[in-house]
Amino acid sequence: MLVVPKSVDKRAVIRNTLKRRAREWIRKNKHLMPARLNLIIYFKKEAKNATRKEFYKELEALLRSLA
Repeated sequence: MLVVPKSVDKRAVIRNTLKRRAREWIRKNKHLMPARLNLIIYFKKEAKNATRKEFYKELEALLRSLA
């Protein structure tokens, strides 16, 4: 589950973009995730200012720390 609160940005376009980026990265990198994992990713304000490369790097670090 991906949670992007209104405190990140009041515009739904930005919040939805963050969710789409995360979903796409997770779909392409399923092999990094442990089997049968229920995960809630709660985004912070810094996520909207991150470049795509930084965003993906942080997601990868998060999932690798779970493994």
